[in-house]
Amino acid sequence: MTEPAEVQNPSSAPVVLRIILAVICLLPAVIGLLIIAPIFIAFVYEGFRFKPSDEVWMQLFIGLAAVLVLLPAIVIGIILRYARWKRAASASLVLAIIVGGTGALSSGMLQTTVVSGDTESYTLLMFFSIAGIVAGAVPPFFHWWNSREQA
Repeated sequence: MTEPAEVQNPSSAPVVLRIILAVICLLPAVIGLLIIAPIFIAFVYEGFRFKPSDEVWMQLFIGLAAVLVLLPAIVIGIILRYARWKRAASASLVLAIIVGGTGALSSGMLQTTVVSGDTESYTLLMFFSIAGIVAGAVPPFFHWWNSREQA
C-alpha cells in the first residue's frame, strides 16, 4: 500500500519580504508627501504664487518631493500587482490617486515658477510631469481596473 505524499504548505517568506519591502518603500513616499504639504500651504497662503526670492528653492524642494513619492510608488505598485491580498486592487486605486494628485499638484505649483516666455522650460516641465504621472499612476489604475472586471 502506498502512502500519500505529504502536501507541503507554501512558504510565507516571499509574502513577508514583500511586506517589508513595501514598508521600506513607504518611508520615502511619506517624507515626500510631508515635504509637499507645507509647500502647498505656503503656496495657497501667498495667493497661489511663491515669493520671487523663494522660487528657486521651491523648484528644488517640489522636484525632490515628487521624486520621493514617484519612485517608491512604482515599486509599491509592482508589489501590489503580485500581492495575494484581497484588497490589493483597492490599494492600487488609492496609490494611483495619491500619485496622480501629487504629480498634478507638483506640476501646478512648478508652473508658477517658470519665467514667462520660457517655452523650453515649460515644455520640459509638462513632459516630465506627464511622464511621471503616467509611470506612477497608470499601472496601479489598470491593476484596479482589470481586477474590477474579473470580480
